[in-house]
Amino acid sequence: MGTVAGHGSPAARRGGPLRDPPALLELSLRQQGVVTSAQLRQQGVSHKTQRGRIARGLWTWHFGTVVTQPAARGTALQDAWAIALQLPPGGAVSGQTALDVWRPTNMRVRGLPRLAVVPAPHAPRVDGVRVLRLAPIHKNSVLWHSGIPLRTLGHTLMDLFTVLPFSEAQSLLDHAMQLRWIDAGMLRGLAKTRLGRGRRGARIIRRLIDHASGGTHSEAERRMAALLKSSGIRGWTANYKHRATSGRVIAELDFAWPRERVCLEIDGWASHSDRRAFESDRARQNALAADGWTVLRATWAQVTREPAPLIANLRASLAR
Repeated sequence: MGTVAGHGSPAARRGGPLRDPPALLELSLRQQGVVTSAQLRQQGVSHKTQRGRIARGLWTWHFGTVVTQPAARGTALQDAWAIALQLPPGGAVSGQTALDVWRPTNMRVRGLPRLAVVPAPHAPRVDGVRVLRLAPIHKNSVLWHSGIPLRTLGHTLMDLFTVLPFSEAQSLLDHAMQLRWIDAGMLRGLAKTRLGRGRRGARIIRRLIDHASGGTHSEAERRMAALLKSSGIRGWTANYKHRATSGRVIAELDFAWPRERVCLEIDGWASHSDRRAFESDRARQNALAADGWTVLRATWAQVTREPAPLIANLRASLAR
């Protein structure tokens, strides 16, 4: 980490090596390398010195705060610290940043707005972050993670639903339900305090509840059957029982083409509501693959909104 001193020191005037106050180093390490301009001034680092070190590339601006440790740049926790440091008491980080912290691996979702929630009437300005004023902010909607107040995963999704256009909110809901972050029952429960007259995003949330409630496994199967018929794909059997040589039923397949040994499984919301059912489903898929079957899977979103790639993939598998 680069070293700092007040702008009036001899070292600062010469542009030579600067030394960090130990308290600043400790504070920076505790906050993932992020400090506010006010915290720097409290440590004796003037505005002029801050600007100079940023101009020299030793420090950088980040969501309105200063990153004093280059090696720490770009982490989800650093983003969260940078936002949280600028919020009033009772505020919490939400949106893309909260999702990045709660789901830091391959379960991330990208391209969503960065949000923060604050209790009314506060209205802080945070660079690159949309601030939502809520009254009240329930205690069970915020969890502390590494010293940062974060909206829970469910409430983070609800915050995003209220600010996204409906098509994007619907796509996020579909993805979240497939990953079992939320289900229709949870959505209805979380929506109870958000559906009053004049509430932000209430109309979109009502439409999302209708969408989630209609996404049962049986409904998805009905829509898939209609899609196969309209696409002219023949030779399939619904709810096909595939048996082992002993006669034991290995699996009941949503849609099967026995001659081509191709099957299509529909991932409706109901099939993902239980962890044990999810694991059993994957074991069944492995058994089918070992028996020479090609197993295709279709989500509710693919069946209802993006059928063309699904049908093309199915045709290619049948041709093979």
